[in-house]
Amino acid sequence: MRLGATTTQFFGWTAQAALASISNEDSDFIFAVDGAFVDQADDGVLRLRVPIAVQGEPAILHRISYTVHVLSDPIQAAEH
Repeated sequence: MRLGATTTQFFGWTAQAALASISNEDSDFIFAVDGAFVDQADDGVLRLRVPIAVQGEPAILHRISYTVHVLSDPIQAAEH
């Protein structure tokens, strides 16, 4: 997920992600958030990466919730 801000390669971060909305039709399944981390895209925009795992019958992961804190040189908002 692009976070919409650019910075230099010198930044620190903390990130947390959790399952927020799941739907399923009465079957066994497992969804897991395996972590959360921040990196930079090739254009310098910060990205949140959230590896997830899914096992079992077909189901839908609708949403995740997340919190990101970045300590950086001055950050500039990306133009849309």
